Amino acid sequence: MRLLGFRILTTTDETFKGLLRGLDMEITANYEAGKAFNYKLDQGGTVEDATSLASYAYQRAMASDATFDQ
Repeated sequence: MRLLGFRILTTTDETFKGLLRGLDMEITANYEAGKAFNYKLDQGGTVEDATSLASYAYQRAMASDATFDQ
């Protein structure tokens, strides 16, 4: 027997799971971008080079299947 409101609760649960997965992917991508930025600066690169590398690392992490699967 189906309880009243079961579908609403399931839909809400799935919505929040999707939102939290997206937030987790953002956190992971920003962490990777920060690591890349600091690495480039530690290697003696300029801020512009570090920013470029961080942007690339962020985009790579957001597009990665490994980030999505975490």
